[in-house]
Amino acid sequence: VYTFFIEKNVFLGTCLNISNEGEDSIDDIQWSTEVPSVFPFLASRGRMEVDPCMGLSPELLDIIFCISDHARRRHVLGHCFDENDTNTRQIFETIQQRLRCIKPTENSNSNQLMELHSTAFEEATWIYLYHAIKGETYQSEIIQSIHLPRIINALEQIHKAHGAQLGFLPYPMWALFIASCFVLEDDRVKILEFFTVLKYKKPISNVPSTMAAVEAIWKKRDLSSDKTTMASSRHAATWTHVISQLGWMMPFT
Repeated sequence: VYTFFIEKNVFLGTCLNISNEGEDSIDDIQWSTEVPSVFPFLASRGRMEVDPCMGLSPELLDIIFCISDHARRRHVLGHCFDENDTNTRQIFETIQQRLRCIKPTENSNSNQLMELHSTAFEEATWIYLYHAIKGETYQSEIIQSIHLPRIINALEQIHKAHGAQLGFLPYPMWALFIASCFVLEDDRVKILEFFTVLKYKKPISNVPSTMAAVEAIWKKRDLSSDKTTMASSRHAATWTHVISQLGWMMPFT
């Protein structure tokens, strides 16, 4: 039961809008840390095997949760990323090292589709790490030149590999959402193509709501004229305010 629900809960935790005053949102993800403390053998940290259905390893899920947890705590305290903040820097480097330790399987008989899912999730996690912990914006060179192209390439191959089964097989929606938040204007057409096909194949799902959130984020970015304010609040995820306004709390699965 824990294994089933932790996936939904971890992705949901990446989009919660945490206020400085309220504790309700914190309680929503509290149980993620309670279960491992009561039943240590259920803790996911260190388990590298990839789920053959989703393309996610327990270790990667734990990394995503750790990023969200640290970003939430820092946001509650009102702290921005500071190169001189030893604690935050150590957390960033530790998570960075954990991500580097995740290696693709070398088994030639392994599921190629799940390898593509795994690549999309891992690259999205790198972007999430740089943005949520280090405060990198969507214009960041390392995001735009390295990680984002890998996600888009993986998603293109996933759509081809799914073929007629697209909409019936598990899909890395969180990776698509992260990519959507960071694409430059010229690449939005690719994202819209992904969403259009998914929405046609799976209209009764979280695809329409995710697409609506993405479009709202793009509009907010396009209409924002105060670039200085945006730069000064880089530590806060752009989409959290949008999702809060939409009242949208669905996990990205």
